[in-house]
Amino acid sequence: MACPTCGCQTAYPFDDKDDPQDDRLQRCAACGEVFDLEDQADEGDDDMQPCPRCRGDGMDPLNDHLLACPACQGEQRP
Repeated sequence: MACPTCGCQTAYPFDDKDDPQDDRLQRCAACGEVFDLEDQADEGDDDMQPCPRCRGDGMDPLNDHLLACPACQGEQRP
């Protein structure tokens, strides 16, 4: 399982206040995106999009590129 937004492979169950019994929602550990299990990306996708925060360079643009990007943990992608 991978986040459809950033491709992170770590996600945690998300408790929806409207339907606490619904266990389909997951929250990405890297970017915080909440997504349905049906929308998840494959872990082995080679055509993944660059990180939306750092645009694939792996450095955090909000910290003048001094720190690793918190959304992708500094992993550079195509």
